[in-house]
Amino acid sequence: MKKARRIGFLIFAILLFIVLVGLALWQVQRLQWKNELIEQSQHAVTAKPVTITDIEAGLEYGFNVNFLRARLTGHYRHDLERYIYRSNKSKPGYHIVTPFIEDKGYIVFVDRGWVPQAKRLPKDRPTSRTPKGKITITGVTRNHVTGYQIFLPEPDLSKNIWYWYDRPSLAHSLPAEVGKMPDGQQAVISSLFFQLEPNGEPAKGDVPKILPVTIKLTNNHLQYAITWFALAFILLVMTIYFMRVSKRQPEDDPK
Repeated sequence: MKKARRIGFLIFAILLFIVLVGLALWQVQRLQWKNELIEQSQHAVTAKPVTITDIEAGLEYGFNVNFLRARLTGHYRHDLERYIYRSNKSKPGYHIVTPFIEDKGYIVFVDRGWVPQAKRLPKDRPTSRTPKGKITITGVTRNHVTGYQIFLPEPDLSKNIWYWYDRPSLAHSLPAEVGKMPDGQQAVISSLFFQLEPNGEPAKGDVPKILPVTIKLTNNHLQYAITWFALAFILLVMTIYFMRVSKRQPEDDPK
């Protein structure tokens, strides 16, 4: 009877060991993928700017187009600016997000920078940058994917305040006639946000304050791989110990 239990335990331990090693190797692969992704993203934010058509084509074919340096030509709709609540160094404030009508037929939400809470409205920031007419701006694409939005408040539509970068909701808040092109076609709202880089728009002013582009990609795959390998090693040691101890014990008397 004990022999059957030993065999059963050994089979279970082998299967669990295979699973643990498999998880560890998967995390090693994920680590390599994440390192490559971080390297590509860091290179992209300093590379030659691409166009909005390059970005949209990349999206269509499934390429990663987050953190791409890009250049857009068109005009702002400052009258439709929206506000994303964010603190900066523990100071409450807002990111100014303004629709940009790109000449190639796209509406792009541009994060123009941060203002303190007291300067949210245009009338409260007389020294604000407010470029008019057709301009060219340079910045970085952002998808702002987050998993914690379910814990955040709903937007205050009466004040145009959002608590996360909810692109569908921001798009829905725009008037229907926004982005109507000279040929009568309606501009398409881009799937990505656009964050200005320093000196990314041709205007002078101290606000909104353009914050540096930071790439924050969580990379804990090495710790996970070490954990799974460690659990596999512990299981191996425990299995060897159990098999040795149980082998020394006498078999149950079948009578």
